[in-house]
Amino acid sequence: SDAIELMCSDGKCFLKKSIAQYSGLLSLMLEDIGPDLDIVPIPNMSISTVKLIFKLVETYSRDEEYKLPEDNEKLLEIALGANYLDIRSVYSKVDAEYHTRTQKHVIEMLYSS
Repeated sequence: SDAIELMCSDGKCFLKKSIAQYSGLLSLMLEDIGPDLDIVPIPNMSISTVKLIFKLVETYSRDEEYKLPEDNEKLLEIALGANYLDIRSVYSKVDAEYHTRTQKHVIEMLYSS
């Protein structure tokens, strides 16, 4: 199959393996487990967050801009998800936007609570 199934906190979604390769985490799993990799559990993220993160991956890989959500909580959720999935391109852009809005970096939010 050319797709992997992600089991998110609110259900399943499918992701093309070619797009999954942008994630350090998923890429490593694909390398280690190979074609037998069927379902990847991502219990700490919703389907909508996963889809948005990979939409950003596709957009940024084409050197296009994307209007990020206005909601800072959603922005933080995207940054944390991108960090977990090890997608530096998305994490760094979202963190920069979060910093612009709040004067704090995402990492500061993790250790301040």
